[in-house]
Amino acid sequence: MESSRENLHHENDKLASGIDFNSLSESKDLTTLIWGNSIKQDIFERWSQGLIFNNKKEPTALLQYSGGPCAVITAVQAYLLKELIFCTKCGDNWRNTEKDELNKHLTDSLLSIYINLSTEKTKYLLFYELEETNQDIELNKESKSNVTESSSKRAKLDYDAFIGKIKVYKFSTLNELKEKLAVKIDNYKLDYGVLCILYSLILTKGLDEIERELEESGESLIDPLHGHGSQCLTNLMLCGIATSNVFDGDKSLEGLSLKGIPNQSSIGFLTIMEYLRYCEVGWNLKNPKYPIWILASETHLTVFFSKETSLVQKNESSRQTAIQKFKSFDPDDNGFVKSEDLEGLMASLDLLTEKEYVDCIKLQLDAENLGIITQTAFLNEFYPESEQQIIPTDFRVYHYNGLARSNQENEVHYSEGKARLIDFTDQPGLDLNSIKSCLQTKWPTIEIDWIESRVPSLN
Repeated sequence: MESSRENLHHENDKLASGIDFNSLSESKDLTTLIWGNSIKQDIFERWSQGLIFNNKKEPTALLQYSGGPCAVITAVQAYLLKELIFCTKCGDNWRNTEKDELNKHLTDSLLSIYINLSTEKTKYLLFYELEETNQDIELNKESKSNVTESSSKRAKLDYDAFIGKIKVYKFSTLNELKEKLAVKIDNYKLDYGVLCILYSLILTKGLDEIERELEESGESLIDPLHGHGSQCLTNLMLCGIATSNVFDGDKSLEGLSLKGIPNQSSIGFLTIMEYLRYCEVGWNLKNPKYPIWILASETHLTVFFSKETSLVQKNESSRQTAIQKFKSFDPDDNGFVKSEDLEGLMASLDLLTEKEYVDCIKLQLDAENLGIITQTAFLNEFYPESEQQIIPTDFRVYHYNGLARSNQENEVHYSEGKARLIDFTDQPGLDLNSIKSCLQTKWPTIEIDWIESRVPSLN
C-alpha cells in the first residue's frame, strides 16, 4: 500500500514538472506528420520564433520574422483580435491594452483554438524549457530582454537539440489546461513558442484523427520544400479540422468522400485563389461569427477585420441548404436558374412539386417572362431570412500583415481604411490590387480608401 502511494506521488511529480517529448510514443510520427520525411534546417529556423508583440508601434500586433509560420501566427492574431475588439473592458483601447490584460486575452485566444478541436481526449501543453545551467540562464535572460528583436540574432539549434528540451504537460480538462497556460503564457513569447503551440494542438487533436483528415491531400502540415503551412494546417487552426478543402460540408466525387468545413467558423477565410477561379470558399468560412477574416495570397496569410458586427450573418441551416442546392443548378454562379429547372430545384429541397403549383410559382418569380429565376427571388419566396440584415454601405476596416517588410515604413501595424459597398450601377474604382480582388470574392462591389498612401500587401 505504501509502495503504491509512493508510485502515485512520483507520477504526480513527474506530470507537474513535465515529461520529455522524446519519451512520447507518438514523437516520431508527430514529427513526420508536421515536417514530412526530412527537416530542412533553414525551414526549421524560420519556424523557431515565439509569439512576439510589436511593443512600440502596435502593442497588440504579432511579429513574423520570415516566411513560413503565418498559418499559426495569423490564426492566433485573429482569435486575439476577437478577444480584444469585443472585450467590454478594453473598449476603444483594444490597440493599447496593458500587459496583464493582453496576456489574459492571449490565453483565451489559444483556448478558443483548443475548443475548436472538440476532443474529449487528454489535452496537452508543450513548452521549450532550458536546463538551469549558468550558460542557459544567461541565454534565457538575453532572449527575454531582446524579445522584440530578430530571432536571427540568437544561437541556432538543430531539430534534435530542440526536441531534447521540450517538456510535455497533460491535462484531463480544459480548465486545468487554462490554469497552466495562464501561468506559463510568457513562455510562448520566447523562441520556439510557435512550434510548441502547434505541437500542443496536434497532440490534443490526436495524430490518428489528423492523419484520417489528411488522407485526401497526402501532404504534411508544413511544406517540406518551401516551408509554408498547408491549407490543412490553416483549417486546423481556424476550425479544428485538418482538411485541405474550403467548401461547406462533405462532398462525393467519383465515389470519394471529400471533407469540407462542417460548421460556421468563428474566424473567416478568403483567398485570392477564388478570384483566380481555382476554388470556391463556402458559406461557413466566408460568413464567420465575428467580422474577422484570414486573407490568403499564393504564399502568405494576413488578417482583415472590422468592429462592424452587422457584417456577419447568422447560420440558418435550411436557407444555406437551399443556397447550396440552387448553386448545383447554377454551376456558373450566374445568380439565376432557367425557369424550366424550377421543378427539379424544388424537388431537390422536398418542396411541393404539383404542376399547377410549380406553374404558379414560375409566374410569380419570373413576372417579366425572361425565362430565368434569380436566387434572391427564390430564397425570399421559400426561405426568407428571419431578420432582414442591414449591411452598412460604409464601415471602418483594418488589415494586419505580420511581416515588417510588407508594412509601410517596415513596421508592423494595423492599416486602417474606410470601406464602401457601392451599387452595381455605380462606376467601380479603376485601381486593381490583390487585397481588393480577394475581398471581392465576398463583397463584389467593395471599394476601400486606405488612410495610408500605400495599399496593404497580401504578401
